Amino acid sequence: MNQRVKGVAILKEFSYLARNKKTILALSTPQGKGALGVVRISGESSFQIIEELTGKKFEHRKATTVFFENYGKAIITCWYGPNSYTGEDLVEVSLIGNPYLIKNFIKDLISKGAVPSLPGEFTFRAFLNGKIDLNQAEAINSLSDAISLKAQKKFSLMAEGEFSKEIKEIKDKIIEVFTLTEALIEFEEEDLDTSIKEIDEKIEYLMDFLEKLLKKCVILKKEEFFNIVIAGPPNSGKSTLFNTLLGYERTIVSSFVGTTRDPVSEIIDLNGYPLKIWDSAGVFKRAKGITKKAVELTKKILKEADFILYLYDSTLPFTGLDEDVKEYVEEKGEIIFTKKDLGLNKENEK
Repeated sequence: MNQRVKGVAILKEFSYLARNKKTILALSTPQGKGALGVVRISGESSFQIIEELTGKKFEHRKATTVFFENYGKAIITCWYGPNSYTGEDLVEVSLIGNPYLIKNFIKDLISKGAVPSLPGEFTFRAFLNGKIDLNQAEAINSLSDAISLKAQKKFSLMAEGEFSKEIKEIKDKIIEVFTLTEALIEFEEEDLDTSIKEIDEKIEYLMDFLEKLLKKCVILKKEEFFNIVIAGPPNSGKSTLFNTLLGYERTIVSSFVGTTRDPVSEIIDLNGYPLKIWDSAGVFKRAKGITKKAVELTKKILKEADFILYLYDSTLPFTGLDEDVKEYVEEKGEIIFTKKDLGLNKENEK
C-alpha cells in the first residue's frame, strides 16, 4: 500500500471514529402526513438531549407518555446501550404525523447537538458495535427493498442470523476435519478412534451442506424482477390484459390508436415471486412524431424483457411480425391472438 492510499485509509478510519462519537437522528417513518411520525436518536448524548427537551428521566425499555407544548402528546421509549439496536443509548419518539411538526421537532434535536444520520447509519453502528454481522446488515438492507412474501421471509430469517449460524457451522466442521486429519497423520502408529472412513463421511456431509447453502444463496441474492412486456400492434388488447392481470384499471382502454404512449409498469406477486408487467405503446411502421418516440421506447423495453406477450387482433389477417420486434419475440416471446369472441379472421384459421 503506497503512502497516499494508506493516508486516505487512516483519514477514513478517523472520520468513522469521529462520526461515531456524534449523536445521530433520523425520521423512521415515511415522509408525509400520517397517524404517527417516529424519530430515532442514537449516541452518547441521546438521553441528555431528550431529558433537556422534556425535563424528565426515562427508564430502560419503558414507553412513557409526555406532553410537549409545541408538539402535543408523544410516546418516548429509551434503550440503554449496549441493549439496543445500535448498541448505543437509543431513544424513539412517536409524535403526531404532521410533517411540519416533525420538521420543527428535528430542528430542536439538532439545536441540542444531534446530527442527521447518513443513509443506513443506524444499522452501520449496530454492525460496528457487534450487534449484527455483515450478513445480517445486508439482509436488513435487502428486506427494506423486498416486494414479495417469499423474499420477505428469506431476508427476515437472514436478518435474525440464520445464515450466519450456518456459516459458523461450516467453519466448525472444516476445523474438525482438519484436526482429525492432522491427528491421523501425526499419530498414525497409535490406536486412535478416528479413521479415514470417518473423515470421508464428515467431508461428504460438509459438501452436501455447502451445496444446499449455495442453492439458498442464489435465492437470497438481492431481489430482481422478472420483466414481462405486453406488446403488439395498436388496439390488440394490451391495456385490457395489463389491467386484468393487475386486478384494477391502471391504464386507459380505448379504441383510438396511440392511447398508450409511455410504457407503464406495475409489480405483481405470483406465488411469492415478483413480476414486473409492462404495458407498451402499439408497434407499427407508420408512427410519426410523439407516437414514433413511444414506439422507440417500446422497442427498448422489448430488448430488456425476460419474456414478451405479443398480442394480435384475431379479427385482422396476420401479416407477420414487424422486423423491428421479430427478433425479440421469436427469441423470448409468444404470439397470442386476442378478441376471438368477435370472430376469427379466415386468414388466421390456416
